Amino acid sequence: MAVEVVVLIPVLFMFTLFVVAGGRYVSARADADSTARDAARSASQAHTRADAVNAVQSAVSQGLRATRNCRPTGLTGNFESGGTAIVRLSCTVSYRDLGLLGIPGTIAVDAEGHAPIDTYRSTR
Repeated sequence: MAVEVVVLIPVLFMFTLFVVAGGRYVSARADADSTARDAARSASQAHTRADAVNAVQSAVSQGLRATRNCRPTGLTGNFESGGTAIVRLSCTVSYRDLGLLGIPGTIAVDAEGHAPIDTYRSTR
């Protein structure tokens, strides 16, 4: 019985680390997707492109936990009435503390959010 436990404990430990790594990735992916969506919505409510860029920066800084390392990589789309605001985020997920699994130190997560600009909204 003792031999089985000695062999089984490391396997269970590695499995637990694998589950933690998967959960960390899924959580970061969900955070990035929701923040990109919120940032696109904030940008679609701005009147100028400069205001939209500031709104995206504010939404990204407010929408993510301090443990997330994300940055907006672009605000695109046709910024006019009836158009679409598109925000892209690039995030990294750290696996440095899960070194026993052989996963690289960080993994990139990209997200994209789209929001329509109101047809009757004035843009400049």
